[in-house]
Amino acid sequence: MSKVSEYFCGFALGVMVLDICYVVIMRYVFNRSPIWGEELARMCMVYLCFIGFNVGIHFDTHIRVTMFDIYLPKWLIAISDRFMFIVLMAVSVLLLVEGVNLTIVGHGNVITGMQIPTSFLMVCIPIGAFLNIFQIVYRWRRGK
Repeated sequence: MSKVSEYFCGFALGVMVLDICYVVIMRYVFNRSPIWGEELARMCMVYLCFIGFNVGIHFDTHIRVTMFDIYLPKWLIAISDRFMFIVLMAVSVLLLVEGVNLTIVGHGNVITGMQIPTSFLMVCIPIGAFLNIFQIVYRWRRGK
C-alpha cells in the first residue's frame, strides 16, 4: 500500500513541476497564461500532502519532538510512541469524517479554471485519512 502511495506522490510531484514550468514559460515568454495552470499545481500539492502523510507514517519520518529521547528511559519512549500513534489515529479519524462531509458539500461547487467539481479536490482528504488509519493499525500490530 505504501509503494502505491509513494508512486502516486512521485507522479503528483512530477505533474506539479511540469505544470509550473509550463505556466511560467507561457506567462513570461508567450504572455499567455493558462487559466487552469495554478489550480492544477494547487490540486497536485493538496493530493501530495494528504497522500504523502501515509508515506511518512510508514517510514516513521513524520515530524515529532525527539530532543528528550536521549534523556528518557526506553520504556518511557515506547509509551510516548504509543501515545503519538493514538493522537495520529484520532487526527486521521477526524480527517476521515470531516473529509467525507467536505467532499459531499463540495460536489455542488466547481473549480473555476478546470471546470471540475470541488469534490474531486476534497476526496483526497478521506482517502489520505483512510490510508493513514490503515498504516497506523499496521505499524501498531507490528509493534513499531
